[in-house]
Amino acid sequence: MHEQAKRDPLTGLGNRMAYDEYLTIWNRKSNITLSVINIDLDGFKNINDVYGHQEGDEVLKFFARKLEEVFGGIGFAIRWGGDEFILLLNEKRRERLEKYVKMLNDKIDAYNDSNDMPYRIQFSCGIAIFDDSFDNVYDFIRHSDKLMYQEKQKKMCLKNLVETPAPD
Repeated sequence: MHEQAKRDPLTGLGNRMAYDEYLTIWNRKSNITLSVINIDLDGFKNINDVYGHQEGDEVLKFFARKLEEVFGGIGFAIRWGGDEFILLLNEKRRERLEKYVKMLNDKIDAYNDSNDMPYRIQFSCGIAIFDDSFDNVYDFIRHSDKLMYQEKQKKMCLKNLVETPAPD
């Protein structure tokens, strides 16, 4: 029963209880190898609003499966809530982390291209690698979340730049 309480019932990924337990253990280690990728699905609210919550649930379950496929061997995937996910990874090389994110993006793009969905599944993410500049693992997690929101904001700025017509 205890293990079941640490799982998100929709996606099967870890939940906040598992996240807290995992970070508590990691925070006690003196030699930490930890990277975090914070992920937020882009436009997910629109999928729920236009196509219904059942369709939104299917998107979340699909995305969770892809996270497990790509990152399952090097870390732990958490559904933080709504359309937000956190990956706690035992990897410190940025180029490898970026390679994994590209693999995830390629899988999502392949799915988008092979289906007749009237929407595309897309995501923003922030990658952070733990180092001595952080006092503890919790400050580090806040930093990674900030990076993800900066990435999301950049995408929105670019989208608005492209979609906003020039004044006459």
